Amino acid sequence: MPPDAVALGPVSIVSVHGLTIRYGDLVAVDGVDLEVNPGEIVVLAGANGAGKTSTVEAIEGYRVPSGGEVRIAGLGPTAALDAGLAGVLLQDDGIYPGAKSIEVVDLFVRLAGGKGLGAQQLLALVGLEHRASTFVRRLSGGEHRRLGLALALVGEPVALLLDEPTAGLDAEGRDRVVDLLHQRRSAGAAALVTTHDFAFAEAIADRVVVMARGRIIAQGSPEDLAPAQSELTFGASASFDRERLAEHMAARVTETGAGRFRVACPKSSASIARLVEWFAAEAVEIDSVGDTGGSLEAAIRALLADLPDDQEPT
Repeated sequence: MPPDAVALGPVSIVSVHGLTIRYGDLVAVDGVDLEVNPGEIVVLAGANGAGKTSTVEAIEGYRVPSGGEVRIAGLGPTAALDAGLAGVLLQDDGIYPGAKSIEVVDLFVRLAGGKGLGAQQLLALVGLEHRASTFVRRLSGGEHRRLGLALALVGEPVALLLDEPTAGLDAEGRDRVVDLLHQRRSAGAAALVTTHDFAFAEAIADRVVVMARGRIIAQGSPEDLAPAQSELTFGASASFDRERLAEHMAARVTETGAGRFRVACPKSSASIARLVEWFAAEAVEIDSVGDTGGSLEAAIRALLADLPDDQEPT
């Protein structure tokens, strides 16, 4: 069946239902459901060990699930890759070090049947046209990442599965990746991206999916997740009743270091005033009060911090 015909079938390009992955007695991914629609960029976020990599590897076809189902444009992962429907960027891409950049891309273009842009065009798209005759082993880390991205774009796939695409890239390289993803989104492609670069995530994400303990604990647009989130940081000169402060601020108070604390709370101009007033009433001096809220990183960190150790995610 022609790839284009397959791509037009399902409502969701990437569809994951009940995905479960076990390593012995460890359940790394626990019944995850995830959809990525045409023209949508989804960022998968969470702390190390949350299950992100295992989830993406199952979607890419590099890991066999213990349970559940994965479909890309209606096909299983391996069939979708063989049909040229998915473009994959791995953290360790294994690109042939003894080949020249242009040779590697040209090989992938020919394997894809010549569909889409040619090798030289793809190198130009990621800013590597001047390194076409350079051996892969002589590329810098950022250039190597760009080459991997060029290979993921071969054949104009309907699904992009990108693991840390901005790793090792400078600001110009990151901006180029943002532009490329926006272009592919405009063409109707779907993208699932993992990243620890929250500024990059905010620049590209239509939806952010947060994982913890192998499950999805929250999802929504960056604005949905952090519409009015403040993260107040402060230092206290003496001990104080953290439980009473948490009740006063209606938020959890976390110690970040010796004498340093953080409280995540609804964002408002009154938040700092309420904090200062409480300490004044308690006759405890505080210093260096700051508000680092409003960011996606702060919102996700607060979500993870507020997840009780003895409570399963929902």
